[in-house]
This record gives sequence, C-alpha cells and structure tokens, in this order.
Amino acid sequence: MVRKGTVAMNFFQLQDDARARTRWMVGAFIVSAILTIAAVDGLVFLAMSSSGGTVNQWGEVVPYQQADYLFAGVVTTLVTALVIGLGSLYKTVELSHGGETVALAMGAKRIDPATSDFAERRLLNVVHEMALASGVPVPPVYVMEDELGINAFAAGFSPDDAVVAVTRGCMELLTRDELQGVVAHEFSHILNGDMRLDIRMMGLLNGILVIFLIGTYILRNLYYVPYGSSRDNDRNGGGVILAIMLFALGLVVVGSLGWFLGQVIKASVSRQREFLADASAVQFTRNPEGIGGALKKIGGIEARERAVHAPAAVEASHMFLANISGSLASYFLATHPPLVERIRRILPDFDGHFPKVSLEKLQEKVWAEEAEKRGEKQESSHPFSPERLGIFAAILAAMDPDLKMASEGLFSAQALILATLLDRKNADVHQKQWATLHETLSSELWAEVEKISPQVEEATEESLFSLVDLAIPTLKQMSLPQYQDFREQMIRLILADGEVDLREYILQMKVIRHLDIFYGLRKQSRGHATQWTPSLRQEAVVVFSRLAYSGNETEEAQRGAWEAAVKTVDFQDVTMVPAERCDLRRMDAAFQILDGLSASLKQRFLEACMACVMADGRVVESEILWIHGISAVLGMPLPVEWNEKRLEEST
Repeated sequence: MVRKGTVAMNFFQLQDDARARTRWMVGAFIVSAILTIAAVDGLVFLAMSSSGGTVNQWGEVVPYQQADYLFAGVVTTLVTALVIGLGSLYKTVELSHGGETVALAMGAKRIDPATSDFAERRLLNVVHEMALASGVPVPPVYVMEDELGINAFAAGFSPDDAVVAVTRGCMELLTRDELQGVVAHEFSHILNGDMRLDIRMMGLLNGILVIFLIGTYILRNLYYVPYGSSRDNDRNGGGVILAIMLFALGLVVVGSLGWFLGQVIKASVSRQREFLADASAVQFTRNPEGIGGALKKIGGIEARERAVHAPAAVEASHMFLANISGSLASYFLATHPPLVERIRRILPDFDGHFPKVSLEKLQEKVWAEEAEKRGEKQESSHPFSPERLGIFAAILAAMDPDLKMASEGLFSAQALILATLLDRKNADVHQKQWATLHETLSSELWAEVEKISPQVEEATEESLFSLVDLAIPTLKQMSLPQYQDFREQMIRLILADGEVDLREYILQMKVIRHLDIFYGLRKQSRGHATQWTPSLRQEAVVVFSRLAYSGNETEEAQRGAWEAAVKTVDFQDVTMVPAERCDLRRMDAAFQILDGLSASLKQRFLEACMACVMADGRVVESEILWIHGISAVLGMPLPVEWNEKRLEEST
C-alpha cells in the first residue's frame, strides 16, 4: 500500500506492462540486425548482377549462375553476422569493466563511507536502506561534484559490480523522501538487469555501425584501386569498379539505416525501462510523492541548469534518471519519456504544471523544510521515526552507532566481520578462534577485533547481518593481497571446529562469494537453464524440505510449508526429502547445481523458498538466515513479496 495522502497506483501492473513492451522491443532490435544482414545479402546480389559476370580464360564474360548466387549469399550472411558479432563483442567487453569505470569517466568521486558531510551522510543512509530493502550488496556511492542539476545513474554489468552516482544538485536540492525515490529508481535498474540490457544493446548497435564504417572505408580507398587498360580489364573492369562502388554505397546506406533503426528501438526500450524503474521506486518506498516530487523539480529547473556537462555523459545518456540535455530531443531518439507522462503514471492528478525555480532558492527551501521536520539544525544518522521509513530504516536506527561506524573503516570493517564469525555458543571453539587470530593477525587488526568484539556479542543476528552488508563496499577498498589475507583469516575461523554451521555458511556466502567476484577470483554466474529438468527439480526439493524442517515443529506444518513451495514452482510427482538427507553439505551441493538456473528461474525459486518459510504466517530467525543465505548463494535480490511481508510485520 502507498502512504496516506497519496493517490493509489497499481505499480505491479505498471511493471508488468513495461516488461511486456520491453520484450517486444528487444525482439524488434534483433529483427533489425537480421534485416541488416539480409540487406547486405541483397547488395551482394545487386553488385554481382551489375558486374555482368566473371571473365573466363578466353576473356569472355560469363554470367553468374544460380549456384554462384547461392554460394555468395551463404558466405555473405556468415561474414556479415561475424562482423556484427565481433563489433558487438568488442563494445560489450569495453563496457563491461564495472560501474566504477563509468563513474570515473563521468568525473564522479567516491563518497568516503566515514564522511561527515551532511548531504553525503544522508545519501549514504538512504542507499543503505534501499540495499537492505532490495537484498543486494550495498553499492559504492559516487557524486558528480561539478553537476549542479538534479540527476543520477546506476552503472555496472551486475549487482556485484554496480555503483550508484548522483549529481551534487541531487544531494542538495531534494528532500529526503525525494532522494529516497531517486535512489530506489536507480536500484530498480540494478535489480531489473537494465545495465546488462543497455550494454548488450549498445554492443549490437556498434556491430551494425561497423557495416557503415566498412562501406565508408571502401569508398575512401576505391580511388586507389588499379584496373589497368588491358583488353580484359577494359571489357569488364568498369563493371567491377561500378559493382564495388554500388556495394560500398549500399553498405553505407544499410549501416546508417540499421544504426538509426537500432537507436530508435534502443531509445524505446530505455523509455519503457524508465517507466518500470519509476513504478519500482514506488514499490520500494511506498511513496509516489518521492520519485514524483523529484521529477517535478527537474521539470521546474531551467533547461541550462539541469544539463549534465561531463563529455562522457552523452554515450551513457540512457543510464541517467532524466534527460541529460537542456534541450528537448526528438521523440523517436529520446531515451527518456516526457516528464509529464512519467509523473502522471505515478501521480494521476498531476496538472502538468512545473513551477519555475532557481537552484539557489530551491536549496534554501529544501533545507528549511528538512530542518523543520528534524526540529534541529543538523541531521543525525537516522533522523526519522522507524514507522515512517519501515523495517529497513528501523534496523539501521537500532544498530549500535560504534558498530555502524566500524563498517565504514577499512581495518574496523575487517575486524567487524572476523568478530562476527567468533562462536557465541561453544566456549572451546571460541577460545581456539581467539588463539588463531592472535597468532595470525597484525597488531593493528588484532587491536580492532579485541576492541569491537564485546559490542558484536551483544548485537542481534539480524543487525549483524545487516552490518556485514554495509561493510562490503568498504572491504572493496582493500588491495588484492590484503583481501587474500583477510579471506584466509575468515576461512580459518570458520573451520576452527572442523565443521561449518548455518550462520558461518551464510556469512561466507555473503562476504567471500561477493568479494571473490569483485576481485576476479570467481566468475559471475551466468545460468542458462531455462527449464526445470528432473535433476534440477530434485535439488530444489532438497532445499524446500530443509526450509520446511527449519521453521516448523509439527509434521503437518512441515508438510504444509513444503507443499506451498512445490505449488509455487508447479512441480509434479515429487516427494519430500527426509531431514537427515538435508544437511548443510547436501544443501551446498544443491546450491552449486541450482546456480546454473537462468535469472528468471532463480527468481521463481526464491519466491518458492519464501512461500515455504511464510506458509505459517510467521518468520523465525533461522528462516531469515536461510532466505538471506539463498539469495547470497545464487547472487539474486530478495523477492519483492519478502520485503512486503517484513514491512507488514514491522507495522
């Protein structure tokens, strides 16, 4: 539900509509590439016809036969497809170096997690809340210091290497609700795979553009092609040159039209993804006025003041929250829908009027409103009540301030993770772990662990797991050797008692899996299984069975939870696995296989796991650990319904 005082909207329907339109347009994008290949085939046939044929050994012109045209068509199709493929691959690889590369190209600088700047501190808090709400690792946050207008973007090939960047104006000209809406919008791009889709479309466009470049190269060099003055050349040389010229001109035309058509389709896809991200922002925040208010302010700022001036922003214009240009682009090539249309989809009563305001007056108004809400001059780390912001802000607000500060320092973040791994129940294991740390840690890191461990022991499990999430972007600042040493320390602590329990397993997945991908020690999973094979179904059933046993005491309740999961994925003829055959080692083996699922099947599998743990209407601590662990193992965000349920429980 949305907040009181706002117009209700069916954002789930908006999401479905945007996704459906996107699928059609991506299909059209692929068709445009196929048509380009077909057009090049046609050019080859035209060039062959224009040349008149080949010259045989007696100097006679022999017309091309049907077999010649067939052979030429096959070769041309393969070569053109190869050219487009290689051009696309080159661009895709170039754009797949991670979100940090894009942010730095825009002139953005990373915000220090320990910053005391008011606006930066507020932005980091909002990003942390959205990360907890969406179940993805906290991304590094960047700011474009020289950009005074309101804009933002998310960049990266996957949630593991994503970053969120905002302009200085975005931090200073928006209220906290509006900033929350903007950040939620950018998180939607991360969660919905928009960054990967953008990169692939840009790659395909580059492949089609190569056709144009080849045509222009041939035309530029045609003057230097010698065809002599011999009788044979006189007889057919002119025809060959004419054929080459027509072919090259055709490549220029086909490449240009294909590239333009691709740009039109890319812009159309981008517009639909913006509608989807707006709807998702409302879903995350339950406040249409947040993202709606931010878009209204963008519309009210003078065109020259809202433009983004970074040279690299032009190529990445589709990644931004709003149009980066101060002028209106043509509708067909505009990467963003009109602001009025975007706002009316989330605020149907909007009258289409944008009150004009200068940046200076807008900033004064915003800070006056914020100060009135706070009732004080400076904002604390968590200025608003948990009831207003939901469970995720409540979790942040309930954190020990010292532990939260520890998650923001390079040494203290490592100490926080190591202290969290110390066994809370078995004194002997705890003692072994302490001895291991004392022997292997540097004096600085040992002192940090010793200092922080008493507070870690008093913190709740949910708070600690949230702190681990907040520490991950800080840990990314380690060098590779530092990370390798830290990784070894984690593994030593986990294996101190010779076995791995659920808590240790999930912490390992949350930290080591994510950072291994970041540091290039493990490849990002690219699951391709799009259907449930019998073996995949069996592995999923093992997980469902373990979840059913974990959160339910009676056999009837366990059976009901298991059936809820099986029903969600529509499995037939499967049986519940006995508890003794669902130990952690067996679960890990199941996850290794299920990691081969496609993203859509992973999402469906997570929804089934959630249905299992929520079948009895309550969620216990072990079930919270399992859901977060499965999400981390598969590298997938938490299902939307999970966040809905947790928010309902908080109220």
